[in-house]
Amino acid sequence: MPAAKPSKSSIQNVLDAMIAAGLEIGEIRVDANGGFTITQKRNVDKAQQGKAKLPRKFGVAGSLT
Repeated sequence: MPAAKPSKSSIQNVLDAMIAAGLEIGEIRVDANGGFTITQKRNVDKAQQGKAKLPRKFGVAGSLT
C-alpha cells in the first residue's frame, strides 16, 4: 500500500496564506501519515550567533567538580 501524501492544493493553500500574512517559509515537513507541517523561517541575530552557550568542559576553571 503506498504511503499517504498531502495534496498539492492543501500545501499550496497554506503557503499562500502564510505569504499573504507576510511570513517567510522556513521548512515543509511531510509525516508518514500524510500530514504536513510548515514552519516559519527564523531570523538569526548575527550579533548573538557567536555567543552560543556551550557546556563547560571537565578540568577547566569554573567547572563543576
